[in-house]
Amino acid sequence: MAMADLSYITASLTGASVSIAGKPVLKNVSLTVNKSGIVVVIGPNGAGKSSLLSAMAGLLPLETGTRQLTEANGKDAAITRVGYVLQKPVLFRRSIAGNIDYAMDAAGVDPALWADRRRQVLQVMNISQDESRSAFHLSQGERQRLAVARVLAMSPGILMLDEASNSLDKTTVSLLESHVRNLADQGMPVIWVTHSLEQAKRIADRVISIEDGEIVKDCAVGDFF
Repeated sequence: MAMADLSYITASLTGASVSIAGKPVLKNVSLTVNKSGIVVVIGPNGAGKSSLLSAMAGLLPLETGTRQLTEANGKDAAITRVGYVLQKPVLFRRSIAGNIDYAMDAAGVDPALWADRRRQVLQVMNISQDESRSAFHLSQGERQRLAVARVLAMSPGILMLDEASNSLDKTTVSLLESHVRNLADQGMPVIWVTHSLEQAKRIADRVISIEDGEIVKDCAVGDFF
């Protein structure tokens, strides 16, 4: 699924701090993700990995610091340019096709492209069921695959994946990693949160290690491992 004709965006946090229910989850974090390949975020449970991703995507308000989504021409990018896959997917009460079409409509994708793009992302994510089937009749793993396919169909300017390979079988994990690598090689910025060091070794170009809401290491994958 070639996307080389698209423009990509840069996401950054500068001096960002975030609290949830009065508990600090990010502390003075600064991070920029652009065309630097796949940036993998690792750290122990509760370290702030998901909060970091949500803050960058604009889903969490900042107490201090700034957040910026920037187009290649320097203009502010809309939040709809962020392709974000949650750890626990939220699907619409629609068919498989309806979920993907709704997302493409929200992203402003030309309706003339919908059928072909829908076919491509369903193939990439190994979803072979009847497209008219309700998303609510899918297994947990199938729902996760659909959530990823829905985001890919939007042709985002940046891809953010929060434990996106959870609930996926090994074959589909391999397909997802291969496809995301292809997108990154074309220039799409990718930030991928994972708990798996083995996965980080396989896919990362750059590793961000976070502990207790602070970035403790930011380096090339070869330097980290």
